[in-house]
Amino acid sequence: MKDYYSILGISRNATELEIKKAYRRLARKHHPDSTENDSNDEEAFKEISTAYEVLTDPQKRSLYDSGVDPLSQNGGGAGPFGSDFANMFSDIFGGFSFNSGFGNQGERNTTHIKGEDLLVREKITLEESIFGAEKTLQLSLLVVCKTCSGLGAKGGIQEVSCSVCQGAGSVRKVANSLFGQIVQTATCPNCHGAGSILKNPCADCRGHGAVKGHKKIKVKLPVGCTDGSHVRLHGEGNAGRKGGKHGDLILEISVREHDVFMLSGSDLNCKLSIPVTLAILGGSVEVNTLDGKATVDIQLGSSSGTIVKLPGYGMPKSIESSTRGDLLVFLDVNIPTKLDSKQVKLVEQLRDSLKDNKFKPELESIKVGGFWDWIKRIF
Repeated sequence: MKDYYSILGISRNATELEIKKAYRRLARKHHPDSTENDSNDEEAFKEISTAYEVLTDPQKRSLYDSGVDPLSQNGGGAGPFGSDFANMFSDIFGGFSFNSGFGNQGERNTTHIKGEDLLVREKITLEESIFGAEKTLQLSLLVVCKTCSGLGAKGGIQEVSCSVCQGAGSVRKVANSLFGQIVQTATCPNCHGAGSILKNPCADCRGHGAVKGHKKIKVKLPVGCTDGSHVRLHGEGNAGRKGGKHGDLILEISVREHDVFMLSGSDLNCKLSIPVTLAILGGSVEVNTLDGKATVDIQLGSSSGTIVKLPGYGMPKSIESSTRGDLLVFLDVNIPTKLDSKQVKLVEQLRDSLKDNKFKPELESIKVGGFWDWIKRIF
């Protein structure tokens, strides 16, 4: 009796969720029509499917754990293609379709099958996020087979009824159990549920109409793309089967951290170090922003943590929005640590003129919420 736990790579006390995750990962890898499968190992796919069926059924798992093979004639099992196998497969993959006949039987005999969507993760700079950009991407995907022009067979699609299932798309099996005979319906292994097969399948694509390949594409990213944004390009995904339409290309955007500016919502934050004289007397300085030069006005008597707001220099409020957030400049007053004797006397004169020598230290309480506001202003 095979070790189903080892087949799925899980422990004997694995939960149903852990079993489901393990099966999803392995099934996508070993499914005959998966683009991730180079070996086309149908036996491995059947093994992991059988293991999943046994370990997710409480009665079958109990029999298996007690040393009884639930798939034997005396075990009362339904085999690797039980009556609930199609529902189980649909539950595992959700909207992910291999177009292999395990899905809805109502799609049998469909000549044109649309290609799968292709998900690509793309990292962009903060500048590209704010102003948009044009990117050139090199994609690995399914492309139209040149030998058969994507039809799956030379000279056009010519199909004949499957000799195994006689065009039904499924086959019936009878298994004996403790409760009598159980009739099972399984997807036809010859036509994969289509009910028909190509008369002269293309040797290069094995009748699929698509092969693994590469494509270079230019993509225009809209302004305002942030972490987690998705850009869908219709018809730029994997090629379809038997002349079907291409799937879509979906770009998942992530934004790199900037050396100077930190994104917070639709605002940008940065720090500006200024000399103590400028903080005391006030004035204006010119700085470099992502939009070019900008003027920062320093108010007389500014202290560290003071925020100067530059409206409209932040992130677009949403994709393709012309309204932008603000650039928040946190002032950091640079206090000199080394003074010569002349400078010390000048500071002492300033202290005396401001009567700072009569300063009386007194502790004060920080109001609720005020502490964190203070910390924010400092950092």
